[in-house]
Amino acid sequence: ASNSSKLEQTIVNTTAGKGEWKFRINYPDWGRYLVRACDLEGKHCSGKTLYVDWPGWAGRAQEQGGGAAARLSVSTDKDQYQPGDTAQVQLPEAAAGRALLTVENANRILAQHWVEFDGQRTQVPVPITAAMAPNAYVSVTLLQGHQQRQNDRPMRLYGIIPLMVEDPSTRLKPLIQAADEWKPESSQLFQVSEANGKPMDYTLAVVDEGLLGLTRFENPDLHQAFYRKEALGIRTWDLYDQVVGAYGGELERMLAIGGGDEAQIDDAANKPKRFPPVVKFLGAFHLEAGQTREHAVTLPAYLGAVRIMLVAADRTAYGRAEQSVFVRQPLMLLSSLPRSLRTGESVEVPLTLFTADPAIKAVEVSMQGDTAFTSLAAPRKVDITGTGEKTLSLPLKAGNKPGPGTLQFRAVALKADGQPDTAQESRHEVTLNIQAPSLPEVRNLNRALDPGADWTTVLQPFGLPGSNQANLVLSAIPNLNLEQHLDYLVHYPHGCLEQVTSTAFPQLYLSTLLQLDAERRQQLEGYVKRAIARMNSFQSGSGNLMYWPGSTEASEWASLYAGHFLIEARKRGYSVPLGLLSGWQSYQVRQAQNWTPGKTAGTTPAANAANNATDSRNTADTSATQAYRLYVLALGEQPQLGAMNRLRESGKASVQARWLLAAAYQLSGQPEAARRTTEGLIATNLDVTPSDTTFSQRLGTLGLQLETLITLGRQQDAARLVEQLGEALGSEIRPNTHDLSWALLSAAHYLDSAPAPVKASLTLNQGSPATLDSPQALLNRLLGVEDKAYQVALRNDSSLRLYASLTRRGIAPAGSEQAQEQGLALAVKLSDRKGREMLAWNSQPAATPAAASPGLKLQQGQDYVLTVTVTNTGPQDLKRLALATLLPSGAEIGTSPTTGENSTPSGLSHQDVRDDRVFSYFDLKAGATRTVTVRINAAYLGQFRFPPVSVEAMYQPGIRAQTGSLGLDILKVLPVPGAVMSMAD
Repeated sequence: ASNSSKLEQTIVNTTAGKGEWKFRINYPDWGRYLVRACDLEGKHCSGKTLYVDWPGWAGRAQEQGGGAAARLSVSTDKDQYQPGDTAQVQLPEAAAGRALLTVENANRILAQHWVEFDGQRTQVPVPITAAMAPNAYVSVTLLQGHQQRQNDRPMRLYGIIPLMVEDPSTRLKPLIQAADEWKPESSQLFQVSEANGKPMDYTLAVVDEGLLGLTRFENPDLHQAFYRKEALGIRTWDLYDQVVGAYGGELERMLAIGGGDEAQIDDAANKPKRFPPVVKFLGAFHLEAGQTREHAVTLPAYLGAVRIMLVAADRTAYGRAEQSVFVRQPLMLLSSLPRSLRTGESVEVPLTLFTADPAIKAVEVSMQGDTAFTSLAAPRKVDITGTGEKTLSLPLKAGNKPGPGTLQFRAVALKADGQPDTAQESRHEVTLNIQAPSLPEVRNLNRALDPGADWTTVLQPFGLPGSNQANLVLSAIPNLNLEQHLDYLVHYPHGCLEQVTSTAFPQLYLSTLLQLDAERRQQLEGYVKRAIARMNSFQSGSGNLMYWPGSTEASEWASLYAGHFLIEARKRGYSVPLGLLSGWQSYQVRQAQNWTPGKTAGTTPAANAANNATDSRNTADTSATQAYRLYVLALGEQPQLGAMNRLRESGKASVQARWLLAAAYQLSGQPEAARRTTEGLIATNLDVTPSDTTFSQRLGTLGLQLETLITLGRQQDAARLVEQLGEALGSEIRPNTHDLSWALLSAAHYLDSAPAPVKASLTLNQGSPATLDSPQALLNRLLGVEDKAYQVALRNDSSLRLYASLTRRGIAPAGSEQAQEQGLALAVKLSDRKGREMLAWNSQPAATPAAASPGLKLQQGQDYVLTVTVTNTGPQDLKRLALATLLPSGAEIGTSPTTGENSTPSGLSHQDVRDDRVFSYFDLKAGATRTVTVRINAAYLGQFRFPPVSVEAMYQPGIRAQTGSLGLDILKVLPVPGAVMSMAD
């Protein structure tokens, strides 16, 4: 710049990496200086900017200076003021000229006057008033004399600086007086007052410090929220650039004054905790002027620390206070448990005793539990020497019934005569979930009943006690098996965009088809609301919904499918975030308008022939995707008629695309165009080719076609297609989630559009017959939870043929899982941290049950590496494989040895690491292998089961592999360290 120059340069010697250099600056050369040091050998340089001025001229600091030519540096004598103060606004010197100084806030100009310049620096006093709180702005526009040329600054300069103002009368100072330490299981008192005796209204919260630490929660500052910095609301401009110009350059526009400076705290919804934290809310209360109020809080069996938080208000005044209090006592007992146990497993529960009273010489430790546990340790006496901590363990065994169980732990000091001293006691309660050893199994009995026909059968339970359940569904569609399919969708473990949508989409229509009680209705609404809430995590900056949360992998069909769900959910009264849906619609409109059918060029005739076959399949997929896009946009009241016409006239639309395009025309109010689009097509004759792009096999294509026919109003064709849909649902081929969802939601739409009342008679165990009567098209009746066989007799009292489905649900015992291979193979190896193999097993079907296989022994506290290798043994490339690696209850997941906690390992499209399992997703070419490693830690002593490892093609569920389960002992010391076992054969 024209006003910068080199002041001094020298060579400095350094000692131990440090050196000193003194230089002189003569008056009046105030301003900014750059001190720069360079290594003469390495050429590395470092610099620092500093400001130099003389005493009494601190106002020239110009902290807000910048590089804009027209900027005027303005400063004040203080950072903050109170009403009644006078702010000294410092302006730079000018030989001649005038400045317009205004005091402004978010709404108006509070004061203004002209300032004359005479060559000296100018200090302008600005009286501070209460109207300036929380802040005002001093705006200065300086016009230098046209004849002056003492500096090369522009004739017109402007600057602005905030004045921060706090009115003491707007701040309350609440006080909390509580003891530094509280005892658990007691009622504790504390006092609340105001430091200056002011009245106030306030609320209180007493919350576990650990829980607050998880979310980094801070006590809300109401004063900061209501008196935060306000943005400048006055716009200032002039005609200087259009009239006068003594500076021949472009002037930058740099005034953009805002008032952010607010931190955001994410609030996460937490599930019920196994160790319930202290969370208590009190109030609201009113405190009179000069008063002190006392409050009481009752603490549960809890150890740790709590924070007392208070927020207060009185008209325009606000305040807050907080105090942390330790919750402890001379004798404390803490337990450590795995997150869950599986049925029949045993664990040694680690316990830690803390004693702070040297008078305590012996302690009795006991554990009690409910019926979820079959074996509990007897009370145990522990001798204590001095103060400190002591560890012990108590054995525990889970029962055979899945569900939550409750444990109570108690430690009580013993007197010299061996009697318990209840004054020195510690206790707490823990909830431990008992998991099923495998996923629930569903079995169906189906029967078609003509009017007046009877059906009698005996239901045999097959699952663990308490897990058996039976449902009866009557409908006009065969093989609907509603409960079985909904249960499969809800419990499907993976969470891509399509699967999140498929879980909730059919639930939208159940309330119109079934007579639901309040609990079931609330459950269905919960599925839909959770799916909507999860959609935000899939949305990218473009508005599109990606296949995995936060990833760059996109599936156009999955995005359209999810958007279709959001539109239907909004129509049925669910709250859908406006930004989520509008962003998605804007993206899809752009895609619809830009779509063209593609073609791949080959370098040889053979390549061209191969590409032509690929292009035919790709064109069919892309045309179907474009047609589905147009259909969904029309459903969302954003029809794209131009794009519809281009697709129809391109001659590239597949049969499925033509049907979807016709439905889009119908929704857009163009029935004649819809009719012409489907001319020559047979509605119920579909040539279905499985597609990775649209996830569809026969069942999904039938469901989508049925939805199209209902939209077009072709009920007779829809009725014939429903029969094909029922046959596909009843086939032995296991459907994928997308196909199943489409089948269920289209069947629900069909039954809703063609109601068929259901009437039947039901008799259980030769008791009194019950009449089943529903005006809706489906009837669903829970028959009960029974662990013994019972007889079911059913008679069709309707005038129509009914299809009855008896669905039995149960959980098979541990060890009944069988290894299997269907187009995929698994090889699993467990090694210690030195790479020595501990055990190897695979998915080859064994001649003996997995329960009889040799067990695995690991040492507590040691890390191990689980290596899973998947092989594609089939002739086709496979996309979107899902590998599920579940861990035993006594083990914990560590960081993968080759990746960080938040990164996806090489070769995987996505990895989902949860508390006790790892899901890995990838593609696999024919004959290829993929290896995934998981580091685990043997954390708890006990006897557990290693669950099966499984892999499947998510959209071709018939292609899968699974290992059996095996027993696991975690011991303090291995009997034969490094022993190698194998289950390869």
